Amino acid sequence: MRYRSHRFQLYKVSCFLIGCEERIQLMSRAIEQMRNLGPRCAGWLADIGIHDENDLRAVGAAVAYRELIIRGVVRPHRMLLYALGGALLDIDCNRLSREMKRTLEEEATLDC
Repeated sequence: MRYRSHRFQLYKVSCFLIGCEERIQLMSRAIEQMRNLGPRCAGWLADIGIHDENDLRAVGAAVAYRELIIRGVVRPHRMLLYALGGALLDIDCNRLSREMKRTLEEEATLDC
């Protein structure tokens, strides 16, 4: 656990020292290692060509969610959308603000 905390501190410092693209490359993780996402989500995302954190960041949570629905990989469920959004922000999906949830829903054009 100490190693993870140290890595997070390094990430926070890198936010100020290097550009966004370099920071993203530095912090690329497997989907299973991202907050809110486990092996099942990793399998679903792999079905649409998203294999790591960089892939998910490149398309964004809303687009990835929409693709999962359109391709029939999963049925619509808001918690999956929130989990993807929280994973990119590295916060628990239950701690997303109402504004952030609303924004994700609008970007995903969620009508469920």
